[in-house]
Amino acid sequence: MQDKTASGDTSKPKESYNEYRIKANDELFIQIQSIDEKVNSYFNYDKTNQYVQTYSGVYLIGYTVNDSGYVYLPTIDKVLVKGLTVNQAKDTIQSKVNQFISGVSVNVKLGNFKITVLGEVNRPGTYYIINSRFTIFEAIGLAGDLNLYGNRLNVKIIHSNDNNRISVVDLTDKKLIYSSEYYLLPNDIIYVEATKSKIYGTNPFPLATIVAAMSTLILLLSYFKK
Repeated sequence: MQDKTASGDTSKPKESYNEYRIKANDELFIQIQSIDEKVNSYFNYDKTNQYVQTYSGVYLIGYTVNDSGYVYLPTIDKVLVKGLTVNQAKDTIQSKVNQFISGVSVNVKLGNFKITVLGEVNRPGTYYIINSRFTIFEAIGLAGDLNLYGNRLNVKIIHSNDNNRISVVDLTDKKLIYSSEYYLLPNDIIYVEATKSKIYGTNPFPLATIVAAMSTLILLLSYFKK
C-alpha cells in the first residue's frame, strides 16, 4: 500500500499570513538590551520618545516613523524601516547597532497595533496589541466572546489600512485558520452581526426553560382530565 503521507495526499493546507509592512507615522517599540546597564539606560531612554499603552496596561517606549520612513535612535542616527516587516526592521536595526557596540540584542514590536471589536460581543472596544501576530479568535476572546445574540457564521472584518476593504468570515469554519483573514492587521475592525432571533425580536429560550414549561403543561393537562 502506498504511503499517502509521502505522496502528499494528506498534507495540510498551508497557513496564509499577510505580514504587516511598516508605514510612516507608525509607532515602534524598540528595546536594545545589554548586560551593561549603562548601555541599556543610554539606548532605551530619550526625551523625544513617546509611551505607548498596550491592552494589558503596560507602557512601552515608542519611536515614531517619520514621513520619510526613518526612526532616529541615540548614536545610531536614522534607520530606514518603512516597507519592512517587524522582523526585517529588527534585523536592520540589529546590524546598525552592531557597528557601534557588540554584545547587544534588539527587540522590535509594533506599538500602534490596535484592533476594534464591535457588535454582539460582551466587551466591545479598542484593544492595543504587542504581538505582531494576532488572530481573530484572540480578538474575540479579548472582547469577552460573542454574547447570546452574536452570529458566529457572519463576522465582518473591516481592513482600515486596505481602503476599508470588508471581508466576511465564519468562525465555525475549520478552514478559517488557513485563510488570509485568520491573522489580523493593525487597525482592523471586527463587527459581529446579530442573529435573526434578535433582528426579529424573538428570544432564544434556554433548554431548561422549555423543559420546565412542557412539564408544567403536562401536569395541567393531567389535572383537568381528572
